[in-house]
Amino acid sequence: MAKNIYGLGTYDTITRNGYTYVRFRKTYGNERKEFTGATKQEVDKKVREFEKNPIFKSSQQYLKMNLGDFIQECLKEFANEQRDLSLATNTNNLNSLKRIRERDLGKLQLGRVEAKNLTSYLLELRDKPYAKATINKDYFLIKRCLERAKVRGIIKENPADKVAPIKEKEVIKPTWQNSIK
Repeated sequence: MAKNIYGLGTYDTITRNGYTYVRFRKTYGNERKEFTGATKQEVDKKVREFEKNPIFKSSQQYLKMNLGDFIQECLKEFANEQRDLSLATNTNNLNSLKRIRERDLGKLQLGRVEAKNLTSYLLELRDKPYAKATINKDYFLIKRCLERAKVRGIIKENPADKVAPIKEKEVIKPTWQNSIK
């Protein structure tokens, strides 16, 4: 029988391969996390480790954060989730973060990012001029981070979904402008 402790999560036991484990489940934002261990103390230690991680914040704290800081937090999470990222990928991500932070887009609060801001950023990079691949790396990093924010319930929709990546010799236009003729 599961036991809810003060509305802060649920403890129960599970049996796998003949062994009984203690399990703790709790919802963080819109994500349901599960921690298992041989003892309750072991599970509590895992929960404390997870919760003291600076990546864990409330939706309101994230909304007040600027896009550059949020992307930096996402990069930390990506590194934890995919330990086998190559040096080149990490370098590209950090260079993208630097470009984003240097411009107005990186200074916008996460909740205020719109498709027109992303389009302006991509056009600005194109005017510098940056290579198409470089611009698209920035675009896909921003899109991936905003998608993570959407999945967590921090934002309602991903503004990057309304902007298409650039193609060679094509003017960057948000997809919502394509419907206006």
